[in-house]
Amino acid sequence: MSGFDTIPYRPGIKLIHFRIWWIIFATMLFPSVLAKLGMPVPWMLFCVGILALPACISDLKTLGVKSISLQDIVMTVFITVLILILSGIASKFWRLQLEHFGFKFHDKQDIAETISGGKSWLDLLLLYVSVCIITPIIEEVLFRRLIYGVFRKYDALASFFATSAIFSVIHFFIPGIAGLFILGCGFQFIFLYRKNLACAMIAHSMVNTVAFFANRA
Repeated sequence: MSGFDTIPYRPGIKLIHFRIWWIIFATMLFPSVLAKLGMPVPWMLFCVGILALPACISDLKTLGVKSISLQDIVMTVFITVLILILSGIASKFWRLQLEHFGFKFHDKQDIAETISGGKSWLDLLLLYVSVCIITPIIEEVLFRRLIYGVFRKYDALASFFATSAIFSVIHFFIPGIAGLFILGCGFQFIFLYRKNLACAMIAHSMVNTVAFFANRA
């Protein structure tokens, strides 16, 4: 990957595998415990995010988070708009293929249905903070930095696409796989191009914010 040979973070982050497994536990296993306790979804998402955050905000320089410049913001916004368009096209094409071959699928993710059905301002606030602020931080650290960092030592290009593929599949939303893969590639590109994980977090937050308000419309 010409132009991406320089690692945009300090190598040797401590307990990298522990961080990965802690984030996976907090975001994929702990929610089932809270669901069994009857916790409402908005509160559950918020608590899950808070539990995972410590592994994502310590040692920021090693993670690759730097201060944001005006050029970072301009390029991040431009690339985010582009990948949103490409993701939308890919999702539409993928859905048409699923329909053509007779696959049945849910039109929306569960979280999208929760957002669209939210009633109280407190629930909507918790959902927005969880989905549009906390989740981008957690997922960008997990995928763009930690998982990519583990695989990169074998092959940078393969790691780029493998990380994006894992990102698309782990959302467990079949009709969104193609669009999510494009988004994953876009976020990874922003991270490597700007050499700043904060840029990928901002891009991810922008995409989730667009989706949040689209589901409220």
